[in-house]
Amino acid sequence: MPQLRVAVAGLNSTMVVSHRPEDHYGWIGEAQAAWFAKQLRPFEDSGWLRVGIVRHDPRPRWWAGQLRPHPPAGRGHARSVAGPRLNLLLHGPGSGGSIIDVLASGLPVVPAAASGREEIIEVTVCGMVLRGDQTA
Repeated sequence: MPQLRVAVAGLNSTMVVSHRPEDHYGWIGEAQAAWFAKQLRPFEDSGWLRVGIVRHDPRPRWWAGQLRPHPPAGRGHARSVAGPRLNLLLHGPGSGGSIIDVLASGLPVVPAAASGREEIIEVTVCGMVLRGDQTA
């Protein structure tokens, strides 16, 4: 979006998902991570806002009483490309609302709004505001 100086990167984290429960985690391979890092570099150098969108939450979470599985040794997720190249990472599905988490790298992470809900994310030079909890 050149007029807004915003670049959006759609990362595919479903590469290893299968019918097996142990394969239900997000994973971004080295080739995809390297490709996005290369593509985002000019936008980073030009000071554009860089937003990543990915299906899987990059953080381990408790769900249904169990810790969700993660890639072996915690590698291969959006955080591998996200840290130095993105300003914001959006993922789904999520609870929505006013949740803004931050990865160890300092990257803000925002889940998608809950099913049947909508959310507006306002990003300015001063920060970010989530306006959610509205029925779609």
